[in-house]
Amino acid sequence: MATEQKKPDPDEDMDEPTEEEIEEQKHTEQTWKHDDSRELSEPDRKF
Repeated sequence: MATEQKKPDPDEDMDEPTEEEIEEQKHTEQTWKHDDSRELSEPDRKF
């Protein structure tokens, strides 16, 4: 980790939020896909 400390602090700060944003986006995408599957499954089941 000593090698990483040599890097600038702003670079690490930018990388931290980026990873969190990516995780949030992935979660949102999964939720959307799940919603679509549920909506499609609901009418399909009724039929």
